[in-house]
Amino acid sequence: MVGVDTTFLIDLFRDDERAMKVLEELSKSGERIATTVINMVELYRGAFLHPNTEKKIIGIEELKDLLIVLDMRIEGAIMA
Repeated sequence: MVGVDTTFLIDLFRDDERAMKVLEELSKSGERIATTVINMVELYRGAFLHPNTEKKIIGIEELKDLLIVLDMRIEGAIMA
């Protein structure tokens, strides 16, 4: 399992070429991709501050379906 942080997720939303390539390579390898609920909070917060909130929320929901979102329990920290 590979853990990704908020910076990487934001780079995906910005269509950063390197981030997109890494995501593609991870997907092709069958690697499970995880992030934390805290990173998701940061994405949603940014979306609610963005002028096009609805579009950003839709993007987050689509991305969320590709990820394992680890919760805030100690087990999540151990799994990361």
